[in-house]
This record gives sequence, C-alpha cells and structure tokens, in this order.
Amino acid sequence: GGQHGTQYYNDVNKFNFAQQRWEQVYFAGFKPTPRSRHTACVHGRFMIVFGGSDRTTYFDDLLILDMECMNWQRFVPAATDASTNTATAVTATTTATTTTTTSETTTTRCNNVWPVARRDHAAAIVKSSITNHKAAHKGDAMVVIVGGKGSAGYCSADLFVLDCSIFAEVEEITSEGITAGSIFTCGAAKHGQLGHGNMVQLASPVRVASLIDRVIKVVCGDARTVALLEDGSVYEWGEYASPNDSTSKPKKSSGLRGWMFRSNTAPPYQPKVVFSATATQRAVDIACAPFKTFAIIQDTKTGKNTVWEWGKPVRGAAASKLAQVAALSMADAAAVASTALSGYLLSHNDVVYTWDVNLASQVKVFPMRVAISKVACGNNHALLLTVEGKVISAGNNAHGQCGIGKISAAVEAQFVDALLLCEHPVRAIACGDNHSLCVAGGTVYAFGQNNCGQLGLGHKESRSMPERVTAFCLESISIASIYAGGSLDCSHSLAISADHDCYAWGSNKFGQLGIGAAGDDVLVPQFVSHLGDYAVVSAGCGWAHSAFLLSDSMSRRSLTSHAIYLGIFAMLPNEVMASIIAMLPAVSVCRLSMLNSAFYAIYGGDEWWRHMFISKWLPNDSAAIQRYDQWHEANKLNWKAMYVVVYQALDKASWKTPEQALSSWLRCNTSQSVQSSWLASNPRIGKLF
Repeated sequence: GGQHGTQYYNDVNKFNFAQQRWEQVYFAGFKPTPRSRHTACVHGRFMIVFGGSDRTTYFDDLLILDMECMNWQRFVPAATDASTNTATAVTATTTATTTTTTSETTTTRCNNVWPVARRDHAAAIVKSSITNHKAAHKGDAMVVIVGGKGSAGYCSADLFVLDCSIFAEVEEITSEGITAGSIFTCGAAKHGQLGHGNMVQLASPVRVASLIDRVIKVVCGDARTVALLEDGSVYEWGEYASPNDSTSKPKKSSGLRGWMFRSNTAPPYQPKVVFSATATQRAVDIACAPFKTFAIIQDTKTGKNTVWEWGKPVRGAAASKLAQVAALSMADAAAVASTALSGYLLSHNDVVYTWDVNLASQVKVFPMRVAISKVACGNNHALLLTVEGKVISAGNNAHGQCGIGKISAAVEAQFVDALLLCEHPVRAIACGDNHSLCVAGGTVYAFGQNNCGQLGLGHKESRSMPERVTAFCLESISIASIYAGGSLDCSHSLAISADHDCYAWGSNKFGQLGIGAAGDDVLVPQFVSHLGDYAVVSAGCGWAHSAFLLSDSMSRRSLTSHAIYLGIFAMLPNEVMASIIAMLPAVSVCRLSMLNSAFYAIYGGDEWWRHMFISKWLPNDSAAIQRYDQWHEANKLNWKAMYVVVYQALDKASWKTPEQALSSWLRCNTSQSVQSSWLASNPRIGKLF
C-alpha cells in the first residue's frame, strides 16, 4: 500500500537479498482496497494489516496475508457501518460469526469487540517469551493495536489485543501434504548441477526457473540433481547427459572421484526430462546412487511399483539407458537405495532385498528378518530403520560410520546399540559419503568421518559412536528430517526443523551450505537465512552442491475455518494492558512509544508506568501499593525511569531480584532522604544496605 499524490496503492513488494533487487508480489483473486497510513506486522508466515484510509474513508478491516501461498483473508466486525468500510458488502447476523463468499473474496464477520476505523495508529507483535528467532511460531503472541485517528478524532486512549495463537494451529507442512513446490540450488556448478543454464558457482540458493511450482521431491547425487514432478515425470540435470544419448561413453574425469560418467556432448545445464508420465505409467519416487539414478514407476492400472534405473552401472561400463531392473520385478517396490557396491530395495510388505551392483541378477533377501521402514545409503555403507525406530547399519566402517563403537573395514548388518538407549525411537536417517545422521525425538545424532565438521559437533574429530548434536538442543530446535552428502574432503549435512527452517554445516568450499558465502568449514549447524520466509519441505545433498524444495502452495487448513478465533479483539483496562506490555523488554516498549504521537500519549504518562511497575514487581496488596504511592508522591520520582532501570538490570543479569536493582539505583541516583523514605516503605530492601 501507500499513497503518491492522489493515487492510493494495494500492491505488496519484497526485497530479494540474494539478487539485491525489489520484486512485486502477484496474487490471484481478492486484493485489499487501496489505502495508506495503515499498519502491518509479521508473525511467522503471516502479515497482519489493520486500518488505514484513502481520500474519503477510514478502514476497520483486518487483512491477513499468507506469505507462503500468497492468499489474502479479510475480517470485519459483525455490524459495520458502510460509511467506514468500502469493501464488498455481505449479509451478516449479529449473533454468530458468519462467512460469506463473493466473487472476489471470502469476508468473515466477527461478533466481538472491534477497534473503530482508524489510521496513523501503532501495531506490534507482543510475545510472552522470546527464546529464539522462531518464537513467533509458538502461539504465544498477540497483535497490540493502539491509538491513531478516526473519523471522530484521535483514539489515543484505547488499546486492542488480537490473539495470534490460532496461527500455531495451522497444520504442519509435510512432503505428502503439499501440492507442489520449487527447487532452490547452490554450491558447485562445474557440471551444470544447479540447473540455471550455466556453470556459475552460487553461495546463496537460487530458484530453478523452469520447474516453478511443479516439484514434489528433489534428490542429489554426485554432480547431478533429479526432480520428481507432481504429474509423475522425472527431470535430471548435471554431470550426465540424457540417459538416452547413444553416444555416451565413460571417460576419465578431473572431478571429485576421478572416474565419472561423461558424455561426448555437453552435460545438461538445465532440467531435461528423463521419464514422461503417461496414462498408464507415472513415477512415484526417485533416488540417487553413486553414478546412477533410480525411479520407482507405478503401473496406474495394476498399482504395482517397479524399479527403473539409468546411468553408469559399473566402473568402465557404458552408460545405461532408462530401463526396468528386471531382477527386481518380483517385488512391489516402496523405496530403493544403493551404495557404490550394494543395492537395497524395500518392498511394500516390509521385506528388504539386496544385490551386488556388479551382479544385479543375484538378488537376496536381507538377512535380518525385521520390518524396515526406511533405507539410506552412503558411498559404501547403509543404514536401515525399522518400524519400531531401531537402526541397523552395514558396510564399510573405516571411519566409524556404522556407529558400532569401533573402526573396521566392513560390518555385517547389526543394530546400532547406542541408539537403543535414546528416550525416543529414531524417525529419520541419512548417510553422507562416510558419515551418518539419525533423528530421535527431534534430536540429531551423528557419527562417522568428521574431517569437514559434517557431524556438527563443533570440532573435526571422527566418532564411531552416535553423539548428540547439542547446538539444536541449546536453541530448543526440534529437527524433523536430515540430509547428508559430499565426497572426500567436502562433505556436508542439512537438517529441516519442525518449523520448516533449514540448517547446514560441514564443508562450505563451494558455497554448498547456502549461507551467502563460500569459505571455511562450518563446524556447528547454521541457519540458512538466504531461503527467506519460504517453508523448506525437503532437501538433497550432492558431492559439492545442495538443493532445497520450498513450498509455494501448501495444503493447510484455511484460516477462514478459524475466523471466530482470529476475530477476538479485546479492549482492556490499564492494569491488564500493563501486564501485556510488561512481557516486552523495556527497550521494545520505548521503541513502540516513539512510533507516533498517539502511542506516546499512552506510554508517555507516569500513570501508565505506575501500572506497569505494580503489575510486575509490587505486592498485590492494596495497603502496600498505597504506601508506595505515598512515598512516590512525597519524593516526586519517575515511575518510568524506575521501571526501565529495574528491567534492564534484571535483563543483563546484574541483579537477581528487583529489590537489588532498585537498591543499586537508589544508592547511585537519589539523595539520602529519598533512600530513607524508600527503606521505610520496603523492609526487604533495607536488609541490603
């Protein structure tokens, strides 16, 4: 919004820090009435707009923008004067909350206390606890709207509170729940694995332009990226040319591993279709293995899933075209994964089949007869997760990546005993080149090679036993999914929290962590802020690049169904308002008071700060409060100064109690007579002198 001359606007613009430019946000359907002099504040993925005016009208509608799916919701009071709101008229009752859909929008009327139409007011998000940058998602916040000017004059004596707890009730995003998203990539680009049509290395994630709003899964392998689209098609780009290129031959490479599959033609720098969905076949899953890619193709008539592969089957061999793996046709495939030596197929009846990649025809049943839910593979080791949440490891253990407490050349399939001691079952697993990650109860456990800090433990010492990544615990961050990748001297890891933020650690030599700059190894998880406000659904790790699947449109519960909660405004007496504002640090209160004159009219008076002081620190006793008032009047002290001094002293942990802080302040800033008067009214402080 805003105003220029006589023109009023309702556009929304955002600044793209990665590309250093402004972008206009486009919406489908309803747009708010153009206006200026309104307020807007951000809570999680929502922008909350209230009030404002144009040349003739003051507005009292509450507008909520979902910044993930770019959708507006509008709320108005149950009985609104047409002269104060120019939005689409709807039929409403005065006894209940009703929702009426017009050709433009869904407008919800809320039968609650409601602020009068106004402009030039102040609004802020008030949180009862600020523990980290994600406190806004905990549902403990309120929008405070105060002051301003209405059609009848200034509204400087009122304050309204909007409960934001409903935002925390919006369903969590899951990869199964979204319709489609977009891929952002970063890191090394020598082989075109970023999909931007060039070989430019990037240290900040950038969207793959040709697949916007179409992807439901992304995986990375070696120097390539593979995407599964919502229509069941598969796209790939990077080190391999099209798998149907008959001129492809294996060649010696100067890449990370020496032998890589190369084509006589240039590698595809942009996404190319590998498998196109038809009326009878569609891809339902994809997976990357060293030098090859798997897809699980579903027969839409029978519902049976079969495994297909393409790439380089073994060292020195010619590249294979996209083809079904005939030896695995007996199983109804649920998931597939492979190391450089062994493949693992998880069927829908929980049976796991294994095979030697050099002898694909020799398929065996996994020796441990337990129900398996997930399989993850590194270069030469594998983790299998049982339905009960136990972890089985097998394969190369030269760096302790099997987590059995010792180093050995190879390990037969066995349980990772140390993880059995976790309070919660393991729910996610991931394998990098020579390291492993597990998630139990939102906590990450890491083991294996750590030469790049890929374990996230704050050092570079390898571990042969699972060790907790304490950085997440210290910040109270719950992790939902993990990803690992890398090769030789550039391994890295990614994690996605329950709040759908992404964290990265390990090698950042090529900018693969997406933190804005390539450079030294990152030894502890770091928040990937360059993904902006998008919700991260999943990710993938290659040798030296990363891909992130971000949700552009999500299948979440509509805000409209919760309109009755969103419409709860409350006008409160000073004592209660003081309790609410007391949740904020003093510096935030002072900042709010500088927003405009209407807000300052409330916070500038000493009476307000008296209520703040009493509600937070003075005894809830009328006789005691009367003594403090008498003492305060006699000495003409400033309640605001006392409040700020005490709050800052406690904030900085200089003193353990308000009495100690006040005592220090009085000792340094008041006369002996004032101190004596104060001590007489508060015996507890007297003990400190």
